[in-house]
Amino acid sequence: MKKLVVILSMAMCMGSFISINAQMNGSMKHDTTHRSGMHKNMMQQGPNGNMMDKGNHMRKFGMSEEGEIMMGPIKQLMPYIMLIKKLPEKQDELGLTDDQVSTLVDLQTAYKKEKADLMADLIKKELKLKNLLKSNASSKEISNQLTACAASKVSIGVAAYETANNMKNILTDAQKQKLERRMARFHSMEHNSD
Repeated sequence: MKKLVVILSMAMCMGSFISINAQMNGSMKHDTTHRSGMHKNMMQQGPNGNMMDKGNHMRKFGMSEEGEIMMGPIKQLMPYIMLIKKLPEKQDELGLTDDQVSTLVDLQTAYKKEKADLMADLIKKELKLKNLLKSNASSKEISNQLTACAASKVSIGVAAYETANNMKNILTDAQKQKLERRMARFHSMEHNSD
């Protein structure tokens, strides 16, 4: 497990460094279009207490909330993130009871809060990294801050993984089989469209 965290951290460090370095060099072009539906009306309180558009702030660092922040190996967690978003809506398809739906919604809500807290922490760390890069900080300071950014990204991924598994544990074996068949169909359709 330690090796996995170290490998994921290193991969994400490089992604953060490349993204921020490209932005500082002015060579990065940002997509300001509404790509995934996640940025619409996303406001959060900034470090100075003012409201800011979280989606635009994050695009300044070359990432979207979940898609691009989950770079490299972490991007493989997208099926878990989709499960968290969609599973509570599958009552009829999977034959979920009202109690199951209620528990799934509670898990989903707790994940959203945890993710928001982790994202706010990541934004602060990446702002600090940006300032360190601008001030020509030492390599050790840059390394430490890249590691801190990567650790935050790993925490976001682990939170999604744990929540999705906790949600699956609410299901009966028959419901799990239905879900797996549905996910397999989705993945085959997704790969056929490439």
